[in-house]
Amino acid sequence: MARHQRGSYTEGIGFEAIAFVLVTIITLGSSVAIARLYGVDVLGEYALAFAPYYALNNLSSVREQAAFARRIATMEPRDPLVTGLWVAMFGFSTALTVGMAVVVLVVTYLVYTGPMGRPELFPLAVIPVVMGVVVFNPSWNLDRVFTTFRAGRILVRMRIVAALTTAAFMVTAGVVWGTTLSLVIAETVSWIPLLIWRAIAVRHYMRPIVPWSVLREGRETLPEIVSFGLRLTPGTLAEASLNQAGTWIIGLLAPLGAVGSYSRAWQLVRRVMELRARVAEMLFPTLIERRDAGDMHGADRALADTMRYVLTGLTMIAAAGGGAAVGVMEIFGEGFVEASSALVFLLLVPPLAISSFVQFQSMWALGRPTASSVISLVRAAIGLPLMAILTWKLGIVGCAMGQAIAYAAGLIVITVHTNREMSQPLRQLFTIRQAVAIPVAYVGGFVVSRVIDEAMPPIIGLPLALAAGAAIYLALIGVVGGVNERDRDRARRLRGKLSRGGASAPAQAQA
Repeated sequence: MARHQRGSYTEGIGFEAIAFVLVTIITLGSSVAIARLYGVDVLGEYALAFAPYYALNNLSSVREQAAFARRIATMEPRDPLVTGLWVAMFGFSTALTVGMAVVVLVVTYLVYTGPMGRPELFPLAVIPVVMGVVVFNPSWNLDRVFTTFRAGRILVRMRIVAALTTAAFMVTAGVVWGTTLSLVIAETVSWIPLLIWRAIAVRHYMRPIVPWSVLREGRETLPEIVSFGLRLTPGTLAEASLNQAGTWIIGLLAPLGAVGSYSRAWQLVRRVMELRARVAEMLFPTLIERRDAGDMHGADRALADTMRYVLTGLTMIAAAGGGAAVGVMEIFGEGFVEASSALVFLLLVPPLAISSFVQFQSMWALGRPTASSVISLVRAAIGLPLMAILTWKLGIVGCAMGQAIAYAAGLIVITVHTNREMSQPLRQLFTIRQAVAIPVAYVGGFVVSRVIDEAMPPIIGLPLALAAGAAIYLALIGVVGGVNERDRDRARRLRGKLSRGGASAPAQAQA
């Protein structure tokens, strides 16, 4: 079996960016088709049916995957101990997921048959929870091997195929049946082919068979992995509650149609939020490698530039998409425009949340996970009551507004803390001028997008508004000074690698 090299950080993050753009395009197209096929009420039921699964997704982890990645970040692909550590992690993860699935289903039954008054949705909620245990949990654990070795090329293919497969299953079910049950079954069944692919492809990075002594060594390391992960768990739960609370709060305070329209807006944002894990999966092992090699400046550079790219790129989406929010929600069909104002604020969540999560990776790499948990708990303590109060006062736009405010406050606190831990001041790598360029460009892009969206019919106006908003945003970033020579050099090197067919770069290539 040929040994695959660990990819460079630049190559890995470049492939992740390509996957993100293509998957976003596929998802947007399929979301429109799904909304028009099923309607706002079915999507409201679908959101409530999947809410327990998303809760399980976050409750069934003590961040053991991050602790596992921390251990293998400096190992070679197919090192026998990689398998030993993975088997120990997967066994623990499976046991925890099964236990939490029981708890989640009990709570879901009590809530749906009690205060929410929707007992007919409980059987639907069981399907994704069970499939999450059987299919998604092993897939998630296998992905950690690919991401830690920065296997960008195969991850791009898997994620694009996953998006296409899920879209095909859900759209087909909509054409044939168009019910909430068919939608839930279609999405969960679409996970199965990708699990099989992962299980076959992982052999390039992890041996399928190792001696019993290696498995025993991995099991003996499990307490260390779990201990590190447990210190991350409070923060994980706090962040999960902040991200998932919107559907539950609106489900309790608003009619089903409001849940459906809000859930479609949040579904778009949730797809963007997936970039959080993608970026962190590449950044975290890079920070560990560089600090282990004594390259503190290199680690700081990777951290600062990643945070800057995240803020710059995702704020562009917030500007163009927020300005054209009415047009975006109109394409989903009747009843969805109600969430257009909420979408403006929800689109601000990804740049704020993901740039915060990028900085958490530095805390984890330094072996200080408790600090990130404390910050996340404080952020949730601010955000959850604010979301509930503003929803009660303002409706679904208030829910989105409260979430965005909480993440903005959290980003300020996290950045101050991160600056103290760096070997050089953050302002030397992420200058004041570059920081100012982002809000200036946001305002310009938002205004242009909004003017065009309001002035023209949706079929022509929406794509033009999105394109013009993004173009003005990028132009202002360049004019104000948001791009430096490192960015240009990195772009040239990445283009060179892609034009040569993506030849593997050395593991320590600069970011």
